[in-house]
Formats: sequence, structure tokens, C-alpha cells
Amino acid sequence: MATAPRSGTSADGTGRPVAHNAVSAAPPAHVPVQSDNGSARCLAEKPTAPPPREEAAVVVVPVATRQESDLFATPASESLIPKTGSKAEKLKHIELLVKKCEQCSLCRGRTQAVFGVGNPDADLMFVGEAPGREEDLQGEPFVGRAGQLLNKIIEEERSLGMKRADVRITNVVRCRPPENRQPSPEEVTVCRPYLLAEIEVVKPKIICALGTTAVRGLTGSTDPLSRIRGTFFLWKGFLVIPTFHPAYLLRNPEEKRKAWEDVKKIREKLASLRSGGG
Repeated sequence: MATAPRSGTSADGTGRPVAHNAVSAAPPAHVPVQSDNGSARCLAEKPTAPPPREEAAVVVVPVATRQESDLFATPASESLIPKTGSKAEKLKHIELLVKKCEQCSLCRGRTQAVFGVGNPDADLMFVGEAPGREEDLQGEPFVGRAGQLLNKIIEEERSLGMKRADVRITNVVRCRPPENRQPSPEEVTVCRPYLLAEIEVVKPKIICALGTTAVRGLTGSTDPLSRIRGTFFLWKGFLVIPTFHPAYLLRNPEEKRKAWEDVKKIREKLASLRSGGG
């Protein structure tokens, strides 16, 4: 069982408590990666052809297990998914495992573990950081003030024009950290197999990572959000686009225009993918 980390003050000026240890890093984007035929290649030396002007660029992000075709490199993740059943049944099985999980110290302070909600066949998945107070009480992700803003992003006609039930909404960590601090690397590591299993079952066309912790917990990237926000990453066969967490937008409303630009890219990319484009 992981030991609860010491908390301090965040370095981004928000004043939110954070764990002193940083989430583990991914390899830098310039390192060679293994292609399917086993030969090494360097992404920096062979950039992909530029996309059409109206399409958002897609950047390939190398990861340690890229040479493996399966999303799951560890039995811990693979064993969470039943071999048979519908997507909804498989997700329900994973949810029951999450509800019983006591692998880190967060289980001692939770009201309940919070699993993802939404469409099992969603084309779009939102990945946040961790449950807050309201989520811990209600057992559903993004139901507080940040969730209300996320609902507007999803449902307003001039935005995505979808329903909350059309998408999948989940978090990197399934239990509320004390005082809403950032999850520690140990807590993220314990919960990550559940996230990977959920992604593998749903198989979304696009994953929108909400905030720095979501990006790092999902991909391992340590690039600052200001550098990668609004850029599509190809991660283990999934398109990932980082943007601001709704809670950050509530504290910094002047950044909503940038978030709107990211949402437009998601809408355009979804339309392209659904029509058979890239």
C-alpha cells in the first residue's frame, strides 16, 4: 500500500496542494523508437508530411512500449478485461474491481471510488485528474462546478454540440486525494491499469486530456501544457489532444478563448474521422 505523499504548494500559481514527487516522465520526443519491422527510426529526422491546412497537426509521441502492437504491456492491465461480453458488461466488471480497490492509501479517505461514465462506444473520451468533493460524494466524475463547465463544452451547439451521454468521461485516479491535491506518482501508477483497460474497451477515436496531470498520467509526457495544448498526439494508436482542465478555466477565465480553439479542433477532427478521413 502506497504511503500518502507530503503535500506542498503548486508551482503554477494556482495555490492548489500538490504532491512533492512528479509524475514519471516519458522519453523525450527526439529519441529513436522501434518501427514494426524492428528497425530504429528517429522522428526528428523523418517528420511526417504536413496535413491539410484545415486539419490540426498530428504529432507522433514515442513511448517505451511502442514496438508492441497491443496497448497493454503488463498483465495487470490485460487481466482486468473479461474475454467475453459486451463493452458495457466489460466496463461494469472493471468498475466493480475499482470499487473494491485498496492498493493505495487513497482508499482510506474516500467515500467511494469513482469510475468513468458515458457511452461505452464513445468516439470522444475526456480524461481528467481525480475526483473532487462532489464526485466523491456522488460517485460520478465531473459533477461539480468544473463538471458543469465541461457539460457546456460538450453540449453547447456552437461548441461540440453533443450530449454528455454521447462521450466517455473518466479520470487518471479513481479516489479523491486529500484536500484535492494532485495525485502522487505512486497513486497514478496504481490506478493506471484501470484507465488503460477502460480505454481499450471503449476504443475512442479521440482522447481529450484535461490538464497537466491527465497528460502525464496517461502518456507519461513531461512537456508543459502550454507547449502541447491543442496539438494532436498519436499515442499507442490513439489520438490524444491536451487542453485546459475546466477547474483551471474557472480560476482563469481569460484562457477560455484558447480552450475554445482546442474544442474547435476536436469537433473538426471528429467530423473528419467519422467521414472516413484522417
